[in-house]
Amino acid sequence: MSTMTISDLRTRRAETWEKAKAFLDERRDTTTGCLSVEDDQTYARMEADIERLTAEIARAERAQRLDADLARATNAPLTSMPGQTGEETEPTTGRATASYKRAFWDAMRLNASPMEVRNALSEGVDSEGGYLVPDEFEHTLVQSLAEQNIMRGLANVIQTTSGDRKIPVVSTHGSAGWLDEGKPTGIFNKTGGGQQAVTTAKATDITADELIDLHYGLRAPYRKNAVWLMHDATVKTVRKLKDGNGQYLWQPALTAGAPDLLLGRPVHTSTFVPEVKSGAASVAFGDLSYYWIADRQGRSFKRLNELFATSRQVGFLASQRLDGKIVLPEAVKILTQKATV
Repeated sequence: MSTMTISDLRTRRAETWEKAKAFLDERRDTTTGCLSVEDDQTYARMEADIERLTAEIARAERAQRLDADLARATNAPLTSMPGQTGEETEPTTGRATASYKRAFWDAMRLNASPMEVRNALSEGVDSEGGYLVPDEFEHTLVQSLAEQNIMRGLANVIQTTSGDRKIPVVSTHGSAGWLDEGKPTGIFNKTGGGQQAVTTAKATDITADELIDLHYGLRAPYRKNAVWLMHDATVKTVRKLKDGNGQYLWQPALTAGAPDLLLGRPVHTSTFVPEVKSGAASVAFGDLSYYWIADRQGRSFKRLNELFATSRQVGFLASQRLDGKIVLPEAVKILTQKATV
């Protein structure tokens, strides 16, 4: 899909949002601030149109990226000339060699003699018996992870060669160290996550003033690179909010690849963020580059011949070690819903 078509979709989404805002302003009850049942259904349809357009924009942008990837030239041209085989000619070692890559995929397909595979892969066996993936394929995996996990695009991702990584942090502002085995510490964790800044007045609602308090509760040096992080469902609530001058806090993006804005800062959504409910940490605002993700270098594949033998299938087990933690909690502020008893 062309960029112009994506631009048209964004323009249409912005126009639909303007109509929805005008409808809200016109139909809201001046006493209760609520819509009638019929008007609420009409607004819900407008909101659904906005969500469909948002999804279509994302789909079109993914297709555009895929077209660009497929159009990219391969590493070496395919020829019928004798001599060079297209494999690297510069001396390489370990998992970067052509023999290692060839032996790795042959091992996955059982397409070579066991001795040949064992000799070539002797440098790439992890502690659990799986073969470490070739360097080039490992880089491809990292790129794919970045597209699938929103935090990898916002956080600071590093590579480690051991299970420990010491992170230097100014002592007067806090310190950090990697945890032992277990899940990475998320920014919404009560212990080790972002700093609790605002608690809502209601268990299942968020007001404009509360978001403004969260925004300015973050110190100015962090605000210049700060982003919002919330669940998709939370956007429906936040999109309707106005400031004291009657201006909507939400600004839909009009250009391809740009995020929507809330109080002038980009909004990112994730289904892994808690939804708005009693006691939940529902919104984060801060500089997420202070969240560090450490990928232990050396991902491994193991071929499982027997596990699925009865169904005439072959399984593959992939493993990777990583950890994550916010190294400076004051860089991310959290809004938490009021807990009901």
